[in-house]
Amino acid sequence: VTPLFGIYQRVDFQDTKTVGVSTAYHFSEMWGAELMGYKMLASDSHVLSRFKDATGSTIDFNQERYYLGASALFTPIYGKFSLFGNKISHFDIYLAPGAGITKTNAAHFTPSMGVGQKFWITPRWNFRVEYRWMRYDDTINASTGTAAIKNGGTGSFSDTITNQNLMFGISYLFN
Repeated sequence: VTPLFGIYQRVDFQDTKTVGVSTAYHFSEMWGAELMGYKMLASDSHVLSRFKDATGSTIDFNQERYYLGASALFTPIYGKFSLFGNKISHFDIYLAPGAGITKTNAAHFTPSMGVGQKFWITPRWNFRVEYRWMRYDDTINASTGTAAIKNGGTGSFSDTITNQNLMFGISYLFN
């Protein structure tokens, strides 16, 4: 079980942090499966605030609310290291291909790929760092521009969203 905190990058329009949890089951030293969920805590970025102040309008995009997903865990590299010759500690480097749902105005299928490292503090506790890449297609309601209904458009446009989340967590291993 791992509580997670993340620094989330989507576009220049919002500053987002993530808070969530994951739970994993390891079938062997090398293979496992994980369920993960996190909430996005978003606010306007400095770029968007300056744009709003300068133009009196905003940029159309859907704010993400949460992500729920599952991943396979593949740990091809694991070993131990010595820190200044004082303590021997174990580490794992893993890949986490997966898929899930990102919720904006609707739920969107979201394939993902994670790469991470776990530093074992004790035989049951570890510190985890993970970079996760995600991508999904979204329909944005247009209030301005050529896609806006008031300008003769359809009222929406499609956009492919690519996200990255750098996550940190502390995991506890149950036997």
